[in-house]
Amino acid sequence: MIINLNTNDFKNALEKIMVKGKYITTKGYSSGSAGDSVVLFVENLEDNKLVLMNGDATLIVRYEIENIVLINPNSEPIVFVIKDALDFVKNFKEDTMSITIENSQLQLTCGSKQVKLPTSLLNSNSGLDTIFGMKNNILNYQFVEEITEETPYPQFMKKSFESAFSINNSKFTECLKSCELIGSGLFKLDVNSEVSISSSTALKNYTESLDLIHKGESTIVFTGPLYS
Repeated sequence: MIINLNTNDFKNALEKIMVKGKYITTKGYSSGSAGDSVVLFVENLEDNKLVLMNGDATLIVRYEIENIVLINPNSEPIVFVIKDALDFVKNFKEDTMSITIENSQLQLTCGSKQVKLPTSLLNSNSGLDTIFGMKNNILNYQFVEEITEETPYPQFMKKSFESAFSINNSKFTECLKSCELIGSGLFKLDVNSEVSISSSTALKNYTESLDLIHKGESTIVFTGPLYS
């Protein structure tokens, strides 16, 4: 299969699918990413849409690239190391590039530059295999901008979520970055009579109440730079 696409679109996808930033780890509050490898596949051959998925037991990330051109398409997923590809793609100068998947190799071509990288089958990476198995579940939940009481909840496995709200991406980013200044590495999201996001340590606390239309009630504490 050969995929022709915009070089910058692919670079941005690789950067975002890593979800790089500060996380709580066994070594404390430190820099990290959601995962080192990514699943790449064409979800629907008729839609010409390239999909990348990454994550772990607590986080699943999905990124779509549209406006691609497929030659000899198939929908078989492949796995490769994100950083290995990104290091080369950052040096690609042409506006368009191609991805060729053949004989367990990922070939990236841009102008006169060409790099070949190893790939692996999805079933050889149990973590990503589990994530990929959920692609038709919550990951395909249709985005709803206006939340009402009739808005259905997405499901995770066979369990429905308990609350929902819609927020502007810039506002969400601003709020989480303010929480990061506390330095705890943890974010608390409360959806009750109102929606609020907070972060705290023994000595410091930041809370921001959000004027949002929402439904349901729930509280969750999470780590990771979701705004990225």
